Amino acid sequence: MKIIYFADGPWAHQAFDRILDEEFEILLMVLRYETRDEVLQNKAKEQGIDFTWVEDVNGEEFIAKVKSLKAEIGVSMSFNQIFKQEILSVFPKGLINCHAGKLPLYRGRNVLNWALINGENEIGVTCHFVDEGIDSGDIILQKTFPVTRDDNYRTILDKAYNMCPDVLTESMLMIRDNEVQAEPQQDAGTYYISRKEGDEFIDWKWSSEKIFNFTRAITTPGPCARTWIEYQNEYHLVLIREVKSFQNAIEYQCINGAVVGKSESGNPLVKTGDTYVEITDYEIIHHEKKRMAIGNRLGINPNLMMILSNKSSKML
Repeated sequence: MKIIYFADGPWAHQAFDRILDEEFEILLMVLRYETRDEVLQNKAKEQGIDFTWVEDVNGEEFIAKVKSLKAEIGVSMSFNQIFKQEILSVFPKGLINCHAGKLPLYRGRNVLNWALINGENEIGVTCHFVDEGIDSGDIILQKTFPVTRDDNYRTILDKAYNMCPDVLTESMLMIRDNEVQAEPQQDAGTYYISRKEGDEFIDWKWSSEKIFNFTRAITTPGPCARTWIEYQNEYHLVLIREVKSFQNAIEYQCINGAVVGKSESGNPLVKTGDTYVEITDYEIIHHEKKRMAIGNRLGINPNLMMILSNKSSKML
């Protein structure tokens, strides 16, 4: 089966190898216009496969090129452009996409992070036909893997990296052998937008469980959860890579974000909206104090910020 491969990043590297192992023929590889993945370029050169990048895959010139190649199917792996009907109609067997999310509940961007933030106990990988919507086409194949409390962004990313090529190539074999019974997606799906700088900050009014899920969802290789620590009316950034929550902790009221104690390991215990969490891995940026002390406050103190703002206004 002859294909055009729209691809980018680690997801696409392993899938490229698997596609060739199954003896599919890649006529052209189309890379993301912004990143132009060098690993994929080198893989294409080694195999004598033509590759390119284009600012708009829906442009007339590119569509004419695709038509001239007479590919049977288009395959998308971590590609970032929306395909419109004209280019979708070029492929007799359709255009398919492998999505690291359990459709229809996890459409859109950064869905592995969002699934952990939401406390899901399993995560899906879905191969589906592409339509003009966002991750809304008929499902060809979906597989899931469990999420435990020991999992974080790194571990589920590794699992998804390994599962995506399997789901993609298995779906391609089903299409080749005319064994697909595609399942339309329900309308009651959910869409997620991409996470951006500034979305990493913890709100200490959140529950301990929410903070636990939030922190593990964006830990390394993500940007890591963040907060501020106050030292003598100055704030310093704190990166938090891991926290531990306690299932049977007593709920009580105190100052949210206050360091209220130390664990047996010497780690800070920080008050949350309901109980407290233990911060087991953190880094205070650009400050000589490397550890938190009981009585320190995390987050922004609105009263202090108002005082500092008033002082700044008077100085102007």
